[in-house]
Amino acid sequence: MALLLRRSHLNSSNLVCIFYAIFDICFSATVGYLCYKFFNGLIPTRERTFYCDDASISKPYMENTVSVKMLLCVSIGLPLMLCLLHELVTFFMLENATRVQWRIISSEGLRKVCINFTRIVVKYLFGFLVTVVFMLVGKSSLGVLRPHFLAVCKPGIDWNHCAGVALSSQNCTQTNVHALLSARHSFPSGHASAAVYSVTFLLLYLLSLRNRNSVKLNNFDRISLSLYALWSLFVCVSRVTDYWHHVTDVVGGSVLGFAVAWLLFSRYEINQALCFNHFFFKIMTSDKIKQFYKYGRKIVAVVRNYREHAMEMGQGIPEKPIFFIKPSTAYVTEGSPICVLLTINFVNNLFQIPKWCKKLQHEVELGVVIGRTAKQITTANAMDFVAGYCLALDMTARDLQEHAKANGQPWFISKGFDTSCPVSKFVDKTQIENPSSIELQCSVNGQVKQRGNTKQMIFTIPQLLTAVTEDVTMEEGDLLLTGTPSGVSTVKRGDVIECTLGNEILSMKFEIA
Repeated sequence: MALLLRRSHLNSSNLVCIFYAIFDICFSATVGYLCYKFFNGLIPTRERTFYCDDASISKPYMENTVSVKMLLCVSIGLPLMLCLLHELVTFFMLENATRVQWRIISSEGLRKVCINFTRIVVKYLFGFLVTVVFMLVGKSSLGVLRPHFLAVCKPGIDWNHCAGVALSSQNCTQTNVHALLSARHSFPSGHASAAVYSVTFLLLYLLSLRNRNSVKLNNFDRISLSLYALWSLFVCVSRVTDYWHHVTDVVGGSVLGFAVAWLLFSRYEINQALCFNHFFFKIMTSDKIKQFYKYGRKIVAVVRNYREHAMEMGQGIPEKPIFFIKPSTAYVTEGSPICVLLTINFVNNLFQIPKWCKKLQHEVELGVVIGRTAKQITTANAMDFVAGYCLALDMTARDLQEHAKANGQPWFISKGFDTSCPVSKFVDKTQIENPSSIELQCSVNGQVKQRGNTKQMIFTIPQLLTAVTEDVTMEEGDLLLTGTPSGVSTVKRGDVIECTLGNEILSMKFEIA
């Protein structure tokens, strides 16, 4: 329970957290109890008549090649062990363009790893129990006979004169009630459902980890996943060759295991229903998130996140992300101009930028729109807090900025003036497969000035989110600007700036008024 507390003192969010933790434990205990009851006949097994000359149930009885204990050890232990390994590597290793740095192992770091891994364990076991429940319900309600049913039943009949005679369990001489009951539980295959569930869960976990950290599956992932898939295939085949299941039973169990794992990841993220962050996945309504520029409270931007841009600015490569803030009044959307008027024009709702700015420059950036409150998150789950993306311009009064830097003064005005953050429309994160490998382009009056790819970023999106939320809470609708590639240039009144993201995923056009 201590893992659930983000601070040492209790507050309302901690109490809610504890409440839902107890709820989760009780719910899991209830599911486990139902499993026990199913094994003990809560749902009576359907009685089916059979015939002694039915070849489909006349196979010899054989011992399991893969025992239940072996299945549980491999299906539960191995995936969770691999998940723990990935969580440790993901958290303690920071990758950037120049080197690999290992975080100092601290109690806080271990706490975060434990919390993240606990989410995975609860998620996995919850899905596993759901698979078992549906599997047992199917076995009891359908009562399909196993291929070796007659060998277990041992009907006391005259085998020479039983052709075409319908028999029932009353004709069985088997005294072991459990063995006879098990012989009526063929569909779906429990071994197949458990094996396929575990390999599907592991696959989806690795894919989600790739998306969150913007990396491809490495050779270790591919090999371990391939070997585990072969193990699952072996389990499924052995159920048929051992005469414990029909082919249809194995297919049914495989579909069940796959469906539960897929739904767990794609339709109901159980880790988002746990109290580690919020009981419900608090994402803004679609209408609000699409208008993040109206409802978001702040714009957080990072400086020098592209190597070539840092070089053109005559500055070094930062060792860690450096952030600054733009106010929400900096937003401007398509249809409105970027204002450089020297006087305020209230009629047209246009505002001036600082009076003596003579060097206004454009910086095209990928904007990350936050979907729910994020505080002290990790690179492993950072992308869960992203709702979508937009194109953005970080308009900069460069002469004001240079003057402020030269005099050791803050340069807030040079970055935060009204209309200094033009943005495009919102696009859901599902529309961009890999935001860490997508092209950005900015043209002025039809001439390409900036062209770069987000894979050139020094710090990835998960790393940026992790760094900023360590000290600053990101809220629903907030915008994170991820840096600009090289090629910034000065613009003047009458210039037209056009920006694109990827292959026509997003585009925007603004005029300097």
